[in-house]
Amino acid sequence: MPAPGSASRALSWEGCCNIRDLGGLPTEDGTETRFRVVVRADDISLLSPAGWEALAGYGVRRIVDLRHEDPPYETPVELVRVPLLDDPSIHEVDNLLLGVDDVVEWRTRNYLFFLERFAPAFAAAADAVGEPEDGTVLVHCAGGVDRTGLIAAFLLRIAGVGPDTIAEDYALSEASWAPTIEEWVGSGAASAACCPSCQRRRCETSCSSSSAGTAASASSSSRQAPRRPCSSDCATACAHERDRHLRPVCVGQERGRRGDRGADRG
Repeated sequence: MPAPGSASRALSWEGCCNIRDLGGLPTEDGTETRFRVVVRADDISLLSPAGWEALAGYGVRRIVDLRHEDPPYETPVELVRVPLLDDPSIHEVDNLLLGVDDVVEWRTRNYLFFLERFAPAFAAAADAVGEPEDGTVLVHCAGGVDRTGLIAAFLLRIAGVGPDTIAEDYALSEASWAPTIEEWVGSGAASAACCPSCQRRRCETSCSSSSAGTAASASSSSRQAPRRPCSSDCATACAHERDRHLRPVCVGQERGRRGDRGADRG
């Protein structure tokens, strides 16, 4: 059995890079969460055919999609859509957080804003994950970090997992995304960068927003990243914000080279 809280709980399904089972985590009463009950993931609409086979073979019977920015997609199992956010609120909180440079403070205030604004939606999402009596439920958003991370935290806390262990699970997403981000930065693909806080799906072409040029020239260590939302004519939607150091998730080119469906979604 994988070690509690370790990356060995990760599932390698072609087309995604941030999938893991929430089983094997220690609870405060000395037991562990069960495997093949809940899986958390990034955007599984980008799975290759082999990835979908792996998903079905793992026993997934329901998918809970937390995104609002993309339409439903075809899936061999039940798909439940529970959008957690909306674009106007994302733009609102983006403006409210202008000038907040501390990473922890920025993310804390960001999360609390959405939890308070969309409390019924978060409750509905947790219910959608917990409702099935058998089979594995997979919950995902775009990057599998923020929206999925909050739902996973709720579920794990209800199951009796301690806050420190929940935080360790949350942090594993950084390790999952790191190779892709490093490749993206190294490839010079920053010309495709959009505003890093719009919390929308990963870029596949250049953003036409007025902030794109500034983002393209900013270094990966910049603490003054442009924070204006993308314009409505953005060629494709941006990935959600990774942190305040302008490390946007932009994996379309990599996935296009692998031949999966990520390259033709505009």
